[in-house]
Formats: sequence, structure tokens, C-alpha cells
Amino acid sequence: MKKPLLLMLLALFVAGAAVFFIVWLWLDYLMRSVPSMVETAMVTSLMIIAAGLCAALVFARRGPGWMYRATLVVMLLAGVAPAIIDATRTAIDERNKKAEQRAFETKYLSQLDVTRKDVASRIAAHKPFAPRKAQQFLEFVQGSDLGYRSLPDYSPQTFPLLKQALDEKILDPNARVKGPARIDVNEEPLFVVYYKFYLQSGATMAVKRVREREWKLFQMLVAGGANLDDPAAAVLRDVVKLETAPYDPNVPGYISLK
Repeated sequence: MKKPLLLMLLALFVAGAAVFFIVWLWLDYLMRSVPSMVETAMVTSLMIIAAGLCAALVFARRGPGWMYRATLVVMLLAGVAPAIIDATRTAIDERNKKAEQRAFETKYLSQLDVTRKDVASRIAAHKPFAPRKAQQFLEFVQGSDLGYRSLPDYSPQTFPLLKQALDEKILDPNARVKGPARIDVNEEPLFVVYYKFYLQSGATMAVKRVREREWKLFQMLVAGGANLDDPAAAVLRDVVKLETAPYDPNVPGYISLK
């Protein structure tokens, strides 16, 4: 009687250890949703462990034969299987993410090269951007910080392009365009549209703060010949005169307006 009892206790211990591995993985996802593949693996493993424990308790009465040992191995494998599946899924997702990032960056660099050549050819031919093309070029420069994708910031390459386009008069900051929002049905100067979409909300807060790169880009448009006497520019005439100051060091990339 003593030997079967010890075998039963060992089976219970192995089953408990297997369940512990699953619970540990579940706790790791306590504050986030469990991927469906991992959740299915957990449920399936728990069912296998339960069936394995029942079988092990029966086989324990016959002694430590190969069927008893096999059920212990199966329970242990079932316990660690969800963690292995989760680790494999995470590795695959990480590889796919990196591949997607490389493809995105390659595409952006290709667009940057095309844009650089377009600016050079327009300067050589004295061919200014049409208003809509000017807006698209400005948006391309605006979106050159790829940090949101954990990629480099290409502003050091695109901002000089914008300044060059402004200096050579192939981009008119006063070109009449519509804003990107659906409610923007009226055409306004390009620099006004940019200010309203990217800066106005922060510049009109009680504690005025804006992103430094967007403020710098806006100032480039103003210095590039923006007509501040245009009636549409009334919303920003006072803002242009504001001085900048460092913002909260815990919020990098922002400046205060005073």
C-alpha cells in the first residue's frame, strides 16, 4: 500500500507543477489580453493534465510501469507547452515586425530619394509646386520622424529640403489648400492650414506647449514668405510673436510658448 500511495503523491505533485507553469504564464498576461493561440493551448493543456492525473492515479496501483511514467511525462509536457507556444509566437511576431519595419524604412528612403531629386529638378527648371503638391511635400517633411515606429528621425535630411524649397521659391507657404480634416471645406494659406492642424490646440492651451520640430517647421514657413496680413492668418498673428522656453524635461520633444 505504501508504494502506490507514494506514486499517487508523485502524480499529484507532477500535475501540480504542470498546472503551476500554466498559471505562471497566465499571470504574465494578467494586465493584457491572452492571444487566442496561447489561450487555446492553456485550456487544452489543463484538460490533458486532468486526464493524465486520472490515468496516473489508476496506473499507480499497478506500480511504476512505463504507462505510469509516460503519464507523468505527458503532464509535464502539457504544462510547459503553452509557454513554448507563446515564446515561439512572440519570436515570430518580433521577426515579422522587424521585417515590416525594414520594408517601411526602405520605402520611405526611396520616397526621400525621389523627393530630393524632384526638389532639385524643380529648382533647376524654376518650376514651383502646385498647391496640392506643395501640401503633399510639406506632409512628407512633417512625417519624417519615424520614431513612432522605433525607426530613425529623418528630419535632419528633410528639413533642409524644405528650407531649400522655400529659399528657391518653388514652395509658396501662401498657396491656397484645404486642410486634412473633413470639416476643412475652405481653402486657406498652406502655413495657416499647417498651424491649425498641428499647433493650434497646444498653442491655445492655458499652459502653451507644442512639439519643437513642428514649431520649427512652422517658423520655417513663416520665414519663407508667409503673408501674415492675410485675413486667414488672424488666428496665429499673436502666436508667431511668442517666445519659446524649455518644457517639462520628462516630456521630451516639447517646448513652451510664452
